[in-house]
Amino acid sequence: MACVGRYWQLRDGSTTKVSQRISINMGGYNSGRHGWRGVIEQRRRLDVRRFQQYNLLNKPGSAGIWRWSQDGETTGTVGYLVRDDTLELRYTASDEDGSQDIRYWIGVERGACRYGGHRFYWRCPFCHRRCEVLAMAHAGREWACTRCLRLRYVSQGLAPADRMQRRADAIYDRLGGSDAEGMVYKPKWMRWRTFNRLMEQADYFAGESDAAFALRAMRMMKLLPAGWR
Repeated sequence: MACVGRYWQLRDGSTTKVSQRISINMGGYNSGRHGWRGVIEQRRRLDVRRFQQYNLLNKPGSAGIWRWSQDGETTGTVGYLVRDDTLELRYTASDEDGSQDIRYWIGVERGACRYGGHRFYWRCPFCHRRCEVLAMAHAGREWACTRCLRLRYVSQGLAPADRMQRRADAIYDRLGGSDAEGMVYKPKWMRWRTFNRLMEQADYFAGESDAAFALRAMRMMKLLPAGWR
């Protein structure tokens, strides 16, 4: 059985259409109630920028294996074959009915850059719009963009205080983190101007995080004056 866009090709050569609503919104990985939105970091995804980084899409006919890993261990693989305007995927999907060999085709489009050169985009098999990231859907049998799958990043679901603290921590980590006393030291390769600018940004985000947390705590304890929200 092979998947060609929105159609399944059966062993006898016939094809049957798959309902878009069923394939995306029902019975898939992390499915839930109306209004639910999944997290993209929990999905296996294909980023066209990574393919372009390794110059894979400029070589029609090239093939290989794309791997996903976590903590240094491989969590999944998919074989790929680059064609002129498509990327063919070959892998095995498993569910309660057993294992099935899947062949899936994703459209690839080349777009011109403003200052010369070009870049690549995927074509979402469902909404047909340009996108840079496609995620696996419906037990691994289909792929779609984050909009069709109603996915968001972890940071988009955080409270304002947590989001600001996350941005501050990212800058502190870039500077090498802090020691046991909470001090952050300038890396040897960094200029003082750059270090001071990054520290000002991190301190600003940390201060905004503390303010948002205090406001949330006062709201929970009903300590805000009348008219405050």
